[in-house]
Amino acid sequence: MPKNINYLIIAMFPYYILLVFFCLLRGYFVDQGLWLLASIGVLYCIALICAVTVFMASFNSKNDGKALLYVNMIIKLIHIPAFMMLFLLGLISTITIFTIGLSVIIFTLDVLIIILSGFVGTGAILKCLKEKRFTKKEAIRYIMSQFIFCLDVFSAITIYRNEQKEALP
Repeated sequence: MPKNINYLIIAMFPYYILLVFFCLLRGYFVDQGLWLLASIGVLYCIALICAVTVFMASFNSKNDGKALLYVNMIIKLIHIPAFMMLFLLGLISTITIFTIGLSVIIFTLDVLIIILSGFVGTGAILKCLKEKRFTKKEAIRYIMSQFIFCLDVFSAITIYRNEQKEALP
């Protein structure tokens, strides 16, 4: 399996969640609703395997750390519209007491998505640490920021931009 498919699965996972919720809310596949919800769990397991594979491969990668930081930034930027839609769906579901459970499920899925992209970012940062681009203190701070909502996107952009500036003569 080409390694780019791993990045694609990680990047598209939140959009699959949105597709499932859209199908359920619009009444499509209502008789298979449980299977659709179960498919989110199955796809998450596949995406988690891809994320761990990307994390492990980052140590042996022929790509430099800067290329991996770029991929991390792109994945996090791709996730922004999905997070916004999930947030809006979660906000709407808090209107009635009967759908508050949906908000809890959406929050849990958001955390799981951050874990996926956090593995990619952690692998890229550790690769840069191995290349002596960061100190250990900076690497720890950057790794922690990869798993904090909103800060992960700002961190990914900032880290990549700083590495771009350092590469210029």
